[in-house]
Amino acid sequence: MGCKYGIDFGTTNTSVSIRYLDSAANQAVTHCFLMRGVGSLLECLPSVVAFDSRGPLIVGQAAKEEKINRGDRVTFVSGIKPQLLKDASADENSEYVKYATAILRKVRETAEDQRILLPVEEIEGVVIGVPVGCGDSYKRLLRRILVQAGYYQDENEAKRKTEFVSEPIAVALHYGTKAQQAQTVFVFDFGGGTLDFTLMDISRVGDRMELEQDDVLSKGGLALGGDYLTKQFFIKVFLPKYGREQFEDDFEIPCYYSLDEIWDALLKTEAGYKLLEELEKCKMALSISRSWRVTLQNPYVDLEFNREEFEAAIEGELDRILGAVNKCLQESRVRPFRAEDVDVVLMAGGSSMIPAVQKLLIKRFGRKVKIAEQGEMITSIARGLATAGYNSTGRPRFRDIADCAYGVWDDATDQVEIIIPANTLIEETRIDRFTRAGKFQSFRTLDSMPTFIRLKIYEVPAEGSPRFLGNIECRLNGQNKFDVFLSLDDSNESGVLSVDVFDKIRRKFMDEIPQNQRLFEIDSTIS
Repeated sequence: MGCKYGIDFGTTNTSVSIRYLDSAANQAVTHCFLMRGVGSLLECLPSVVAFDSRGPLIVGQAAKEEKINRGDRVTFVSGIKPQLLKDASADENSEYVKYATAILRKVRETAEDQRILLPVEEIEGVVIGVPVGCGDSYKRLLRRILVQAGYYQDENEAKRKTEFVSEPIAVALHYGTKAQQAQTVFVFDFGGGTLDFTLMDISRVGDRMELEQDDVLSKGGLALGGDYLTKQFFIKVFLPKYGREQFEDDFEIPCYYSLDEIWDALLKTEAGYKLLEELEKCKMALSISRSWRVTLQNPYVDLEFNREEFEAAIEGELDRILGAVNKCLQESRVRPFRAEDVDVVLMAGGSSMIPAVQKLLIKRFGRKVKIAEQGEMITSIARGLATAGYNSTGRPRFRDIADCAYGVWDDATDQVEIIIPANTLIEETRIDRFTRAGKFQSFRTLDSMPTFIRLKIYEVPAEGSPRFLGNIECRLNGQNKFDVFLSLDDSNESGVLSVDVFDKIRRKFMDEIPQNQRLFEIDSTIS
């Protein structure tokens, strides 16, 4: 039975798992490889690199230690995944592509050293997690990085053998391996850089070999992560308590810097990096303690902070989180869901350990919230991705939905006319040309005898302005009534929006529009 590496390439940590058949026990087992992390994070490799002008890239915990020991003599880089998401068109020579390659190469080498001890003869590919709403360009970039990191011989092999799964869906898949009955689950995945949700019906039960398909009912999230909460804690609590002028003198920060510029400058100095490490420790410590002291020797820092101060600093973000959770429940493709309709709430990601976040969900959902141990909470994505790669049926493991809405610009209303709403089941967007079933909208031109129109195709994300995808030019030859059909590709290889135009006067699809002019690579689709 085939199995694939499940890789969670995260903003803060990276982990890799595999699910395989244990013949002796006659059941499937999920194994998360040790990555030589610290404390309860032994299965995680920090997603950071360090280097100087002479040596090679140093990765993970060793990079953190190098920064602490050698200070300003080394360059330290974090936030690699957010940078790749921001600039997914980067080529192989991009610095951040090189950093990501080094991290994924390290986890591959570490996993392969340990895999020889497992009854697994061959790895058939990779299932890698992606945030809700990520674009196809980011997926193509990840495939190139996997090739450079040694998982594949070339990009053709990577295209055949790589699958992409939304990170919160992976959490639900992992939970499904232990569930004893069908359930509706809400996943709350709060990592260092992103916050993603999904509402799913879990059909699979325990270690059954023939898995049922799970149904994705809704997806959502915010451009918000634990790193941003640390920043808010620094700006709203630490800096006022320390004194801004004193801080600028002690940490050699120009007095004309804005608060955002001060934060960005901290990573560039030895003292600033050590302070950020201490603030991160403080944030984590306040998850289990009521108070914590932040201490440094040079410059001298000795300040005590309590949980209430931290929670006050992130109060606005907590309100945003609650609003996004409610929106995800309301926008289910089946019907609006209430808290009592959800059987269990699964928390994943390191930032889910924050007590204020847990209290928010417990207040919203009651005792249905499952709070796992820290190690399990942080590696549940990788374990679920490995579960996605372990499949004996050849069928998709779940039925996915559209992350965004798609439509056509309507000049009459001066807005996008939605044809595929967000959270639409992907398979429901397929076009049946015989019956004309599918997702479409009827249009009529103001000109009664038009000869030409230009259709403007848009993607409409949950947050932000509509994104223009491209134009389709149609010759109408006098007919002024037509239907515009949109459909989504449900393969894991590409995100493609297909546009078809039906001439309602001549009663035929306008196949004279070249196929390559009717396909658009989209920025947010199957994931």
